[in-house]
Amino acid sequence: MKKLLLSFRLFVFLLIPGVAPAQWIAQNPGTTNYIYSVFFTNANTGWITGSSATIRKTTNGGMNWFSQTTTLPFGAFQGLYFLDNFSGWIVGDQVYDSTIILRTVNGGTNWTLQNTGGGKILYSCFFINPQTGWAVGMSNTTYSAYIMYTSTGGANWSVQMNGGAGRLFSCYFLMTGQGWAGGVNSFVHTSNGGLSWDTITSAYTVNGLHFIDAQTGYMAENTGRVMKTTNGGYNWFVSFQGGFGTIKAVKFTDAATGWACGVQGKILKTTNGGGTWYLQNTPTGQDFNSLSFVTPTIGYATGSGGIVTKTTNGGEAPSSTVTIHRYNINKPIGPSQFTNDTVNFNSYFTNGGYARYVKVTLDTITNAINSNLEIFLIHQNKTDTIVYRVGGTGNNFYNTVLNDSALVPIENGIPPYNGQYRPSRPLSQFINLTTNGLWILKIYDIAKNLTGVIKSWSITITYTPSVGINKIENTVPDKFLLYQNYPNPFNPSTMIRFVIPGNSFVNLKVFDMLGREVAVLINENLNEGIYETPFNAPANLSSGIYFYKITAGDFSEVKRMVFLK
Repeated sequence: MKKLLLSFRLFVFLLIPGVAPAQWIAQNPGTTNYIYSVFFTNANTGWITGSSATIRKTTNGGMNWFSQTTTLPFGAFQGLYFLDNFSGWIVGDQVYDSTIILRTVNGGTNWTLQNTGGGKILYSCFFINPQTGWAVGMSNTTYSAYIMYTSTGGANWSVQMNGGAGRLFSCYFLMTGQGWAGGVNSFVHTSNGGLSWDTITSAYTVNGLHFIDAQTGYMAENTGRVMKTTNGGYNWFVSFQGGFGTIKAVKFTDAATGWACGVQGKILKTTNGGGTWYLQNTPTGQDFNSLSFVTPTIGYATGSGGIVTKTTNGGEAPSSTVTIHRYNINKPIGPSQFTNDTVNFNSYFTNGGYARYVKVTLDTITNAINSNLEIFLIHQNKTDTIVYRVGGTGNNFYNTVLNDSALVPIENGIPPYNGQYRPSRPLSQFINLTTNGLWILKIYDIAKNLTGVIKSWSITITYTPSVGINKIENTVPDKFLLYQNYPNPFNPSTMIRFVIPGNSFVNLKVFDMLGREVAVLINENLNEGIYETPFNAPANLSSGIYFYKITAGDFSEVKRMVFLK
């Protein structure tokens, strides 16, 4: 008697919802000048420096900023360092043949020009105590590396390096006298406080440096990578490479937790010492240039257009986790053939985000010899080999969970495979990709005479949802539309609705009456449909008239709205 099996496909999903407002909040520093550096000594007190001799200070965590001016006609203030609430230094562009090093001993109320001679442009400085510090940059005549040193708090400066490497943008020092500096195709190291410097490599253009200790450090690299060293800078490997453009700065608060920032409003975070990095939501598309953290939760990022953003929770947005199961699909695995099964994220969830964690469960795959199988996960033109010809004469994968954090590599398992295993290649390569679209499980059987079946599998994705955007209708409209916000006037939030007739890269921003950017609401690819997104007025936003502008392909439109406190 034959047993009749009812074959059906069942999708089951678990969603842990989270609303994702930007966890970096824009502040109003009172300037639109380019901000090169930010430095906070505690949760309340900090400074920013920038173009056109910009110095501004806050004493209430960025709620209000006030100017600290000098009487000298200086150019761009590039680097900034404070030891406490009183003692600090600024370095910058050479003007009128006078290299800029300014010092304050009263929290910036007064600044004194320190005598360093002319002919240098300085980009960064670092002090390990009130007397001992360094400033790095370039010669204004040879455009090569320049390192200066003081043991008198800046009253006198001596030259430690002039030439021998490209111009230097960043430096970092430890109390032991270990120090590093990097810049244009240059990275140098000292183990004796700068009495001698060794050129380690010319392979990188270094925008920022941060060292945890004498062995472990991180580099913000110009080609869009975060590099890591575990031997004091003598060798570097890629910690992050995501195609997001130039990385400008990197900061850590402990050995595990760090951030990197770069162009187009990108901020990345790691919580495992650079093992994985994930994008954070920010309210701007401006380029970030500098980071300052006073605790693992309180930090600031600054950059072009006078942008200053703050986080009080480490930049975290609530995440969502979804598991999509494919039960009883019973697809045959033929010899020397590919077998595909596909999950379309958009079929179940209208609002995705950026992936932070991916896990695949194989339950069940039967095959005569497991080592004949190659199993891949494909998403957005990335292909990950999650199982590669493992096993031997075993039979099956039963509830095989492929998870990057598992202790046992799949290659060390024994068939039949059951439990947690690390995949042949890490699933972390899908981190920071948008979840929307197709996730494809592909199986290839290299054998010529054997067959098998895939019965069930599932994928689990933890992701940070896109900021506030909600697709409210799938009906395909025939033209672009931008609606009037509602309510209007508003306090403190309003909704903005728009129509996209075809797949487009959509940018939606808010500006003030002077054309200064207030917020970036959307900056991503969207499918056709009708959407709405909230605008939540920052706490320091003044009452008045504001404008929101949408750009999608060749379409652009601006509308006015009124904010009343």
